[in-house]
Amino acid sequence: MSQHLMLLPSLACPASCAYCFGPNAGGPAMSRETLDAVVEWQRALGAEAGGAPGTLEITFHGGEPLVPGAGWYRMALPLLRDGLAPRRVRFAVQSNLWLLTDELCELFSEHGVSLGTSLDGPEAINDAQRGSGYFGRTMAGIARARAHGLDVGVICTFTRRSVAQAPEIFDFFAREGLSFSVHAALPALGDSSADIWSITPEAHGELLVGLLDRYLEDQSPVRISSLDSMARSVSAGRGGTCTFGDCLGGYLAVGPDGAIYPCQRLAGADAYRVGDVATRPGLAELSASPVWREFRAWVGEAATAAVALISLCAAAAAPTTPSSPRARARAVGQRRAPSSERTVATRIARAIAEPSTTSQQGRWRRCSAQKTSTRSWSGPTSRPG
Repeated sequence: MSQHLMLLPSLACPASCAYCFGPNAGGPAMSRETLDAVVEWQRALGAEAGGAPGTLEITFHGGEPLVPGAGWYRMALPLLRDGLAPRRVRFAVQSNLWLLTDELCELFSEHGVSLGTSLDGPEAINDAQRGSGYFGRTMAGIARARAHGLDVGVICTFTRRSVAQAPEIFDFFAREGLSFSVHAALPALGDSSADIWSITPEAHGELLVGLLDRYLEDQSPVRISSLDSMARSVSAGRGGTCTFGDCLGGYLAVGPDGAIYPCQRLAGADAYRVGDVATRPGLAELSASPVWREFRAWVGEAATAAVALISLCAAAAAPTTPSSPRARARAVGQRRAPSSERTVATRIARAIAEPSTTSQQGRWRRCSAQKTSTRSWSGPTSRPG
């Protein structure tokens, strides 16, 4: 079973996205001593879990993870890979790509590092909320990565200002051949000025439904990984991302100073620290912290609702239950939906169940028929950025 770890080499970021919820205040880069402590901590956690089989997915996030430069990654990648052996490690970087160099591209290619970036659509839309010049620098980074044979997945953040332009944004990504995931702008910790960008759950649901319609009609190879992930969850009957399950402990983040947080979104905020890699805390120690206990109560409620939703929609898509898929999906779709997320999930269930020749529906239907794992399809990095 795969596990996830978010490492933040630096909290600094050269961009100035208006709605940024994450750390961007600067400070020193993560030291080799902290990386050594990360390795020892992860090995201790593995031993505590009886060997922790499976792949560990390490995502370098930020801030801006490329701030420390190629020399840092030349040290860090083999240190982590060799230090955690025999466990398999898979690396990813979530970056705006402004600082991507040919040397970094060669290094990432050598170590099989997946690249993700953040881009909110065509230049006028993107730069209105991420800052003037952002689009050109990130597109240059994408071009550099592609020149080295590296694919780049995109996180697209929809804000109160851009959500109405979703069709134009979809067409941009299809034209550029960029697969993307959908993120809604959220209120920022400790910065109420960013709240003017956030969208309501209802607007988020309408966005997902509208993109789903475009996605099902589109014949390009571009993928919307958020919708693919929802389809995997519906088909397999369980959540496959942090927003569709009990994520607490599954996406721990480590800041440059070794502080451990429940989520990358909280990195740099001392009030949300649950431990430090220097002390090699076990899961029992982490889960005993006041922050963890508070999150446990909240995440438990959210996860229960998500599991109920997934089970409901999986029943609609499953081909082996007594009634016909079409009638079953129609019945699910007619139930009162307490949230916009249920609306798009039930639409996906109907798409799986009803006859169609589109590539997306065929792929989702095969997943449903095989009851395959939620890791069946690959896509761009799906964590926020």
